[in-house]
Amino acid sequence: MRGQAVAWAIAGMVTGGCAPPPFKCVDDGSCDLMAGGRCEAGLCRYDGTATDPSTTAATEPTTGGPASCALWERPLGLPGKATAVALADDGGAFVVGFTSAAPLELRALRLDAAGEQVWSHAVDATESPSVDDDTDLWARLFVPADDELLVVYSRRDPDEQTVTVKSSPHLRRVAIDGGGVVGEADELALQIHSLRGASMPDAETLLLAGERQENIWYQRAAFIGGVWSPAWPAQPSPFTPDAAFDSPAIAQAIALAGDEVVIGGTWNLPDGDAYTAWLRRVALADGAVACTCEVEAAGILALLPAEGGGVFVAGYRQDPSMRSSAWLARVEPGCAMAMACPIAWEHAIPGAEADVYFGRAELVRDAVFALVPAPGGGVIAAGTVDREPWAARYADDGAEQWVMNRGASSGAALAIAASEDASCLTLVGSEKYGNYAERSWWARRVSLPP
Repeated sequence: MRGQAVAWAIAGMVTGGCAPPPFKCVDDGSCDLMAGGRCEAGLCRYDGTATDPSTTAATEPTTGGPASCALWERPLGLPGKATAVALADDGGAFVVGFTSAAPLELRALRLDAAGEQVWSHAVDATESPSVDDDTDLWARLFVPADDELLVVYSRRDPDEQTVTVKSSPHLRRVAIDGGGVVGEADELALQIHSLRGASMPDAETLLLAGERQENIWYQRAAFIGGVWSPAWPAQPSPFTPDAAFDSPAIAQAIALAGDEVVIGGTWNLPDGDAYTAWLRRVALADGAVACTCEVEAAGILALLPAEGGGVFVAGYRQDPSMRSSAWLARVEPGCAMAMACPIAWEHAIPGAEADVYFGRAELVRDAVFALVPAPGGGVIAAGTVDREPWAARYADDGAEQWVMNRGASSGAALAIAASEDASCLTLVGSEKYGNYAERSWWARRVSLPP
């Protein structure tokens, strides 16, 4: 499917955006419109019926698949970007993200199993000097209790003394039943810090990572006495020297891996044109650095612990022509300080066009933004390739198992969630993602092959 997607993108440019050629499957993995699809003579067959997925309306629930996985693709009617998703017990989903109509706001939605909106609440407001200046605004979503959601996010506040804005990580609870925001926003005691990555290993532990001025930050927070408080020193070991303002060092992702916490991100070496990806392992107890390794001409936007102490890392690769590739790799356990990361395998899915600007990770044309464990082992990755939402499943050894068929929308998948019964994948993000003036919230549900 990767080759077809690239070919269609090129054909669209040459013909001025004409419709792509009829879909022809190449293997069973191409037939992911429903569970159990088989590729026969170029056509997908589901329960004995030949189907051309390119002619099927993506917004209509499809019969024949698992009862818990009605397939749909929906614009959610909000300008901006959806950045996190979590599944509900009834087959629906919770979605959070930021609107881009000034003034910006953080909003949470509840969708039912068919993708229809059940409720929508403004969670918080955030200052924005301009509509297109929201690259440091990200929200993450967790479900620590049966009746509440926990939203972790960046919020910008005006600073009257310096006439600038400062970002700081906040936490807010939202009622699952649609009752709205619960209580005031809790602010961690960290100033001028924007949030990029977060994970919640248990109900009393949060792992947070992001950007501070021209360097990195990451933090373990603990829920003690009903309050979230920093559990490590407020300032982690930085990179030296600090990066410049227009080429910042950022911690993009963080996760628990055994008795260590793994953090990944990007930074610019002095006088270097390409980003360098970095991966750091620290002690869970006190945040002490064990080691840091690097990958040249790359950026890490997401990571996920793998079996045996390894880590799946994802983001983007760069080449000398400034072409970007959506990138996924498995890094072996351990690392040598300031040495190349021990990569077991990697995949780079290049886009058809050169990417002329890498000033911010969010602006990269082809990238993987999210990872989740695949049911039964391996990893599911999601992002954007050639300005279209992209998702794929890989085994622990790197073997490609499934690639999502092209949907009806352009844009990027920024977050994903997989159902426990291995039947469904829910993606959220933004249509027309690279266009700040026109991008809008988007969601899609597809079935995973058995």
